Formats: sequence, C-alpha cells, structure tokens
Amino acid sequence: MMQKNSVTVNELSEHFYISETTIRRDLEKLEKLNLVKRTYGGAILLDGLSNDAPLLMRENENSPTKAQIARIASQFIEDGITIFMDSSSTVAKLIPFFEGKSGVTVVTNALKTAVKLNEYNDIDVYCTGGKIRKKSFSLIGATAIDFYSQYYADIMFFSCRGLSFQKGITEASDEESVVKKQMLKTSKTKVLLCDSTKLDKVYFSLICHVSDVDYIVLDNNADESQIDNLRGSGAHIINEK
Repeated sequence: MMQKNSVTVNELSEHFYISETTIRRDLEKLEKLNLVKRTYGGAILLDGLSNDAPLLMRENENSPTKAQIARIASQFIEDGITIFMDSSSTVAKLIPFFEGKSGVTVVTNALKTAVKLNEYNDIDVYCTGGKIRKKSFSLIGATAIDFYSQYYADIMFFSCRGLSFQKGITEASDEESVVKKQMLKTSKTKVLLCDSTKLDKVYFSLICHVSDVDYIVLDNNADESQIDNLRGSGAHIINEK
C-alpha cells in the first residue's frame, strides 16, 4: 500500500539494505519510465502521464540549466514590446533580465511572476484572472483563457513537460495546456524554453506541434541527434554549442 509520494535516497537505502549509489541508479531508470521524478536527495512518485510536479520542486530542479536557457532567451526581450509569459519555472528565470527595460508590457497567468515583475517600475504587468492551481500558483480556467484572447503579444515565452519531434510539445495538466494554446493563438513570435531532460518525453495533453513554434531554446546538454530532429520539424534551435 502506498504510504507517501516522496522519499529520500537515504530512506530507500536503509529500507532495502542496498547502497545509495544503487538507489540513485534505480531511480534514474524509473524516471526514464516516467514513474518517478528525481529531486535533490530523493524522488517523488508519478502516477501517470498527467502528473504535474509542485512549483517549489520545479523551481529547484535543474536550476542552473534553466538559468542558462533564460539567459539565452533574454535576447528577445526588447524595450516597448508586449510579452506573454506562462507559469513555468523555466520562464520565471527570465525575470531578472527585465531589469533596465522600459515600455514593456507583460501578460501572465503566473502569480509569482506577476508579483516579481511588478517590482520593476518600467514594466506594466497584467495578471489573468481564474482559478489558482495549488501546485503551480498559476491561474487557469475559462477566465484566464478569455483574458489572453483579448490581447496580442509580440512574443510568447513558454515551457512544457515534454518535447518530442514526433509527438509534439506536451503538458501534464490539460488545464495548463489549454491556457497555453490560447496564448499561441494571439502571439506573433513563439519561443519555447526547454531543458534537455524533457526531450523525447511525451505527456498527457498536446499543447502544439513543433512546427507551430518559431524558436526552441535549449541548454548545451542536448544531444545533437535530438537537435537535428527538431530542426527537421521546422523550428529554429538556439543553444550555446
């Protein structure tokens, strides 16, 4: 019987009387099967393709890699433009790069992103209404979707849970996915921020196909064959290789 949905490497090692090295290796295999999600010092149980990890966990997960991706993507942030930003932890890493920018308008369904961006005097921030998702602190539902439908953006920054050149760009939560679909409809340039751990992964809800995105920003750990496949789908790939 399942007793809890998270565990540390040390707890597993003591329970099964095997080394922590073996535990980490086994957790890596389970993660590839989308059964668990590894965290710092342990893992959290996933029970299917519709799993959505809590924001606190995602913020701390692959943080240096996400910061690298955000730094690369920040080249798209210019004075005087309108930007859509989703509620992903990767897109939130863009926030420091708004410092010194002026005349920028941001529309977001991420509560934490809206609050942090509001600290910049020359950034106008619009936050959608809607239901607050407890795991992600994002705003979802018909109100959020309708809010995005009323505006047009020069550029959209978003992320995902899985990126497959065959199956497309996917999200664990259908509620998050439909909001992103609306953002895509009224954005001129679409920029996907995606760390390499998400490549070749497929989750429950399709956001869009790779060909629907203008740019995909990756970290420098992405495999060349994976990059070539994505390029073949028509997307412009940006990384530091």
